[in-house]
Amino acid sequence: MSRIPSRVSDSLRSAANDGLKELTLGITGCLKSIPNT
Repeated sequence: MSRIPSRVSDSLRSAANDGLKELTLGITGCLKSIPNT
């Protein structure tokens, strides 16, 4: 593997965390929008 600068991997990690958070919020919103029948 090629060596990645730590600041690049840090920014990638934070971006992935943000994306995961957004995805979780989106899924939760979709589930909440479905009426519980």
